[in-house]
Amino acid sequence: MLDFRGYSAEKKELLIIGSIVLVFGSYIGKSRQDSSFETPFCRVYEIERDKMLQLRQFTDTVG
Repeated sequence: MLDFRGYSAEKKELLIIGSIVLVFGSYIGKSRQDSSFETPFCRVYEIERDKMLQLRQFTDTVG
């Protein structure tokens, strides 16, 4: 995170389907060169007995 002056993850939507939790959102920030960015992400959590079994994350790395 050294290349960023500001950085956050903002949740936009949360879906729960059985033991699967989907979180859609955006990473938002500003680079040290003062360039703003917003990159979408989706996280897929698999939960069982109140414990996270797996986390998969999908994001746009081209933008």
